Amino acid sequence: MIFSSPKLLSPHGPERRQILRVDEIAPEPVAALVVRRIFERFQNLNLAALMEDLRRDQTARGNWSFDRYLCPMSHGISSGHKVGLLCYLSQAVDLHRACRLAAEDLGVRPQEVVRFVESWDSGHMAPDWLLRHLQAIWVERLADADAVQSVYYPCSAPANAAAAQTLLAPLRLQGPPCDGDDAVCYWA
Repeated sequence: MIFSSPKLLSPHGPERRQILRVDEIAPEPVAALVVRRIFERFQNLNLAALMEDLRRDQTARGNWSFDRYLCPMSHGISSGHKVGLLCYLSQAVDLHRACRLAAEDLGVRPQEVVRFVESWDSGHMAPDWLLRHLQAIWVERLADADAVQSVYYPCSAPANAAAAQTLLAPLRLQGPPCDGDDAVCYWA
């Protein structure tokens, strides 16, 4: 994303604008809630594949898929045929219609899909920022698995507890806790 600064006076000529490039942008706190609501519905394998693609910088922007790359949202779509249909709808009809279809497939609200897709495609959301939030979801799933495991095998200690604390440290919840669908959570 490119920002234009206020006009600067230069000793070497007339006033000019300075162009600033911002590579890593942390989106507004509401985006963290949208990311959580969408990606917590992903199957474990889809979530793991998405995290690996983000680490390798192998995700698409501006379309549901490009060559071998998928946008983060497409990683959770139920079939390759539906991803192709989303590409077609985005180009032939409009983005909002494609987002409604994606929302139906994922079981989330269409406006959340639109908000995520627009933020991702515009570059407002950095891959590292998204990866950190996906890792938090993953760590929570590991902690849940450890809790269930401790019910079945009470003598074993949770193997993932230390990893969970390490990964969650930068994502401490700020403000009141979430208490429902319409609550707003603010993540650091």
